[in-house]
Amino acid sequence: MRSVTRILFLLAVLPALASAQASEAGLPDPLSLEQALASITETHPDLARQKLNINRSETDLEYADSLKSFRVIAEARARWTERKDTQVFTGNDDHRLALTLSKPLYDGGKSSALAAAAQLEIQAASLQYASARDQHVILVMQLFFEVILADLQTGSDLEAMSVAYVRMDKARDRHELGQLSDIDLLEYESIYQDARQKLYASEGVSRSARLSLALALDRPGQQPARLVPPKLEIGNAKLLPYEALMEKILAANYALQSKIKLLEAARARIAAARSASKPSVSGEIQRAEFSRDTSLSNRLRIGVEVEWPLYDGGATDIAIKRAQMAVTKAALDRRAMENDLRLQVRELTERIRSLRAGSDAARAYADFRELHLDRSRALYEMEVRTDLGDAMVEISRSQHRSAQQRFQLALSLAQLNALAGEPVTDLQALMLTKPANAGGQ
Repeated sequence: MRSVTRILFLLAVLPALASAQASEAGLPDPLSLEQALASITETHPDLARQKLNINRSETDLEYADSLKSFRVIAEARARWTERKDTQVFTGNDDHRLALTLSKPLYDGGKSSALAAAAQLEIQAASLQYASARDQHVILVMQLFFEVILADLQTGSDLEAMSVAYVRMDKARDRHELGQLSDIDLLEYESIYQDARQKLYASEGVSRSARLSLALALDRPGQQPARLVPPKLEIGNAKLLPYEALMEKILAANYALQSKIKLLEAARARIAAARSASKPSVSGEIQRAEFSRDTSLSNRLRIGVEVEWPLYDGGATDIAIKRAQMAVTKAALDRRAMENDLRLQVRELTERIRSLRAGSDAARAYADFRELHLDRSRALYEMEVRTDLGDAMVEISRSQHRSAQQRFQLALSLAQLNALAGEPVTDLQALMLTKPANAGGQ
């Protein structure tokens, strides 16, 4: 319940902060990951749709409260009648003006049950919004990483194209001197054109990645030009054991807790459906004026009315059956969510284990490429070998590989945090030994 209260408080405070951040000010240049995440606002369609679910449930609560409110009804009647000669009243006017004030005193528990269901649905929608916001944070992280990887790929392809161009240019010189055949020259030109085409494709991916990031930040006209490579505090500590993770996630997962609230709300709606067969009591005060007085012309009327449905053709039973089926569906949704979470956690933990090994492999490969570059540079200066360009291309590819492994690991940890209700960007939140100064959102 404390987590729900915290979420409701954040939902009340964040819109004002979000509106301030979504002002005319553009995105920083260069843009850091922290700044990108701080630029997320609920104006994005994905988050705005989730907020509508909260608003809809709040409207349902207002409706439930309105069932217990006073009702004021004004009635006016203008009528002309033709009378028999034997009637003592003269004239043809038979007008009436009345004002009625009524108040439901008891409705069989319908309004209370509907209000309880609506309050639970508000909590469920708030939890679902928190889950959606975590997923949007992960999306922004992913797109931010994709821009950096696209830039690294572009740099690597630019290196490769430059090397291919230099070799093609030298091949042309040798061809003019008769030292190289036509077919060999065409091979060099073909390699260069392939490298050029790959560079153009990489540049296109980079531009598309920037647009995707801007759209995720709801800033379609503000595509970031430069990004600051993030410093990710991942650490080498092991994750909590699988069973410990599952226990934590089943108790704190936003989406699962939302399903539980919806199940409780569905049960409350059974009580609302059953109330249709119970008596209802209402009080009424009416003040009226008539154009002519009769024995039925009561200017002031005060009373209590009781209604007790005896038979409604089975409508109440049908409503109860529908409510019970909704409970069954909500219970099945909860079980399906639990099973899905178990599978997601298993897949994420295995992926994290594999990515850690991949990071070690990428680090070892990067060290090898650095030493290979140093050796190639030394041999180049001694004019022994001419593969310095190739070594520089491999260094670029090594940097891309290392960054890709590191980003995938960060995203997997962030996804696991989101499942456990932890701050998404605290990449050491679920480690066995967490430093006291570990980062958070």
